[in-house]
Amino acid sequence: MAALFVQISISVDGYIEDANGGLEWFTQDQAVDAFATRTLRSIDGMAFGRTAHALLAEFWKNAAEPDPSPDLPEQARLMNALPKYVLSHRALDVQWTNSQRVHVDDLVRIKREAARPIAMFAGAAAVRCARRKHRR
Repeated sequence: MAALFVQISISVDGYIEDANGGLEWFTQDQAVDAFATRTLRSIDGMAFGRTAHALLAEFWKNAAEPDPSPDLPEQARLMNALPKYVLSHRALDVQWTNSQRVHVDDLVRIKREAARPIAMFAGAAAVRCARRKHRR
């Protein structure tokens, strides 16, 4: 069974968002781009919460535009090509390529079918939910 791991950027004091729920505190650092690319190459899919999936879809659909980071085109290709599992209890129309809505209980099946790890890149609430369900 494949592993499920969480990789989310947090501040030194342990926060994902600022006091207003924003992510403006986060700055892009090209020093981590190679790490991000290696991570994407090593996984069989990604799990997201509904809100994080929608926000990331908007960015990654067109992210291969000219950028100072030489890794961005490869990251965009992988982000768009890899399977994406959107954790949601309600019906959801997902528009991002290779995305599907799943229930948190489906993660067991997804991990069983995957040859390589599944990553959770975003969605603190989704991570908490998955952690509660799969802690056993």
